[in-house]
Amino acid sequence: MKFTHYSCFTVLAFAVGACVNHVPIEGGMPCPCADGYTCCTTTNQCQPTGQTCPADAGATPDGSIAPLWTDARPSNDAKPSKWQPIASVSLDWISSGPSQPLVMGDRVTFREFYNETGRALTYRFAQNDWLQQEGHWPEQAYSTGVGLVWTGSQVVYWGGVVDTTGPGWRGVVNPTGSEFVCNNLGGVYSPATDTWSTIDTTGAPSLAVDGGGFTGNEVVLRGSSCLPQQSGEPVPGPVIGALYNPATDTWRNMSTVNAPTTTNGTDVVLGEKVVCWGGAPYIAGQAYTETPTQLSELTNSGAVYNAADDTWTAMSTINAPSPRSGMVALAMRGKMFIWGGTDGTTNSLAEQNYFHDGGIFDPEPNTWTSISNEGSPPTYNGWSGLWAEEQGLAYVWAFIWTPGAGFPDVALSTYDPSADRWTSIDVTGLPRMLSTNFVWTGRDLLAVGVLAPASTTTPPTTMGGFRYTP
Repeated sequence: MKFTHYSCFTVLAFAVGACVNHVPIEGGMPCPCADGYTCCTTTNQCQPTGQTCPADAGATPDGSIAPLWTDARPSNDAKPSKWQPIASVSLDWISSGPSQPLVMGDRVTFREFYNETGRALTYRFAQNDWLQQEGHWPEQAYSTGVGLVWTGSQVVYWGGVVDTTGPGWRGVVNPTGSEFVCNNLGGVYSPATDTWSTIDTTGAPSLAVDGGGFTGNEVVLRGSSCLPQQSGEPVPGPVIGALYNPATDTWRNMSTVNAPTTTNGTDVVLGEKVVCWGGAPYIAGQAYTETPTQLSELTNSGAVYNAADDTWTAMSTINAPSPRSGMVALAMRGKMFIWGGTDGTTNSLAEQNYFHDGGIFDPEPNTWTSISNEGSPPTYNGWSGLWAEEQGLAYVWAFIWTPGAGFPDVALSTYDPSADRWTSIDVTGLPRMLSTNFVWTGRDLLAVGVLAPASTTTPPTTMGGFRYTP
């Protein structure tokens, strides 16, 4: 590791609820205060004007200032029956579109796309507050196709393709003057200490990451290799893969013998095994923005990689779902869960044909099992999903776009693999949000996104969401 960077952040909490539960001092009432009293920000209580506030009563363990308001769950841990609002925060830059969520243990982070400041918003589950982080994420972590993997204690990021003509790429050296360059850089972030460290680039791959995960020892990254700098749309090279060991700061390449060459498929990590299935074969000269336009280009074959001996084994296609891309793919207690996807018959989102079925792949006997679709989310333009280990359930949702609405509705269901059963979840009270992201906290399901403003002519600037406790 070459250097360590310490970053600062500001706590933002705009929730409506009770004050932080500190021992009252003279005055006895929560903020805001009556005449003659001053709000003590370290205790969130009122005291006679002129008295000195305690210096550290409200300090948080990480040294930041405690949020002024919170609506954390009561001490009896009462579970709401339906969706309950969480804290929200309003910032001008939210309208530019926060990125997909990155869950880091007890929090989830949303990075801002295309900026020069490395800004991010982090929501903490237990505290029910938001942290605004300025200059927190390195510029390279915002490149297209960057790999971001949570190891259980750290975030490892690597690779991607950088558009040097866009904002936020001042640190990228591009001697040829072309528009796109490979981002052969990475880093490791430790939330416990709020520190960044660089990654040794010796033996590291040059790729735009399609998928990855953590085996328990190594970070797996697979994707399209970067070709030399070029103008126009970036064109990927053949599919490659590599493994990074955070403990030793070393890289090793994945074998290419019998490895699948498909893109837009799955890369599901199941312990020491990586299941790569579906998608379309690599086509030389096809830009990143292009997708398969013919069903014949797609496949329902794949292979399983064993990190222990660096080998690939072909997957059975008996009872496998039909060829597709864009499907939900989840790691599910040693097995891979597949649902939905598209046949890629057109590049128009509204005209694509979507599948309403799936399957479960078990790598040990190398077999597929079909699953029921009764009670599953309706067939709409796109699904996503997550696995809730504590419940043993898969959550799958579909976005329902209404012409002219701007913000989509959502349909949500759980799948129980032990009973092959779908159960619909009532989303009454869950308003439309832009970029709705579902996050599993370990006991609750959060729906987090950009809240719709009161007026359709007003840019959305509020990040918030709702909590569902099963």
